[in-house]
Amino acid sequence: MNKNTSAEKSPGGFNPALNRRTFLKTGLVGGAILSTAGAALSLAGSTPAPKASGYLFFADTDIPFIRALFRGIIGNAIPSEEILMLGVRDLDKHSAKLSPELQKILRLLFDVATMPLTKGLATGVWKDWDNLTTEEVYAFLNRWQHSRLYLNRMAHASLVQLTSMSWYGMPESFEHSDYPGAPYTSVLITKPNNY
Repeated sequence: MNKNTSAEKSPGGFNPALNRRTFLKTGLVGGAILSTAGAALSLAGSTPAPKASGYLFFADTDIPFIRALFRGIIGNAIPSEEILMLGVRDLDKHSAKLSPELQKILRLLFDVATMPLTKGLATGVWKDWDNLTTEEVYAFLNRWQHSRLYLNRMAHASLVQLTSMSWYGMPESFEHSDYPGAPYTSVLITKPNNY
């Protein structure tokens, strides 16, 4: 006789006990990571990084990280360094248009991923972002995508979405991505808002 205990999954695959436990663990570990990062930034006497010259949101320390993200997420569709930097600038433009709360979260994510005190522990990457091979960037993205920590999986999904949105929104990428652009732009009732 099979009794349905609270530890068993329901027919839909939902396990309330496991999800609460996972949620609590993730909250505790995620809070510890963010607290450690915040404390490290405070102890280092760090103020918000100044924006990189010509950028609206990114700091100088963010650029190598963002370039690595593009290499890992977009991969071989990037034809040249010039087009890669257009993607980085486009992502900067989109990041600057996020709400202030989302900008704070994104800034903290970039700081954790680029600050020497936290980068290795949080990302598993100990080298400079510009010195990583494509395979090492893939490994970092794969670690975060399949992490036991919900916070890492959420950060991965956000970075992939932002990077992809920026890349596929640029007309310069269409030719190299086999993406023809928005269909029937001449007959759209409303014009694309592009923010």
